[in-house]
Amino acid sequence: MKHHNDFQTFLNEEVNLNPSRIKTLDEKTEIISRLLKDCLDGYRKTERQGSYALGTIIKPVRDTDEFDADLLVYMAEQASWTARDYITSLLGACRSRGLGSGRGSRDDQSAED
Repeated sequence: MKHHNDFQTFLNEEVNLNPSRIKTLDEKTEIISRLLKDCLDGYRKTERQGSYALGTIIKPVRDTDEFDADLLVYMAEQASWTARDYITSLLGACRSRGLGSGRGSRDDQSAED
């Protein structure tokens, strides 16, 4: 544990996403959640996942490089829907609000019918 403080400093200053980007990410996540609440039938809530939830998003090498953050979207169960129906509904809601910049398609998803 002799180098714990040094390692923590290294993580905070060199590896982990800086606080200003986390703040911006949190603000954008809140906006996305509000938009989904307004336009996605059956929307319940969103929740951070993966490195975003753990606070371990790695800082991009250059300030202009992108990083990703995972959100889980909870929706009300639709008895007759397949996994693909949920994805289609979510993508449609996102596209109706201009979210996603054209990213993501049903073919990109891993859910099975």
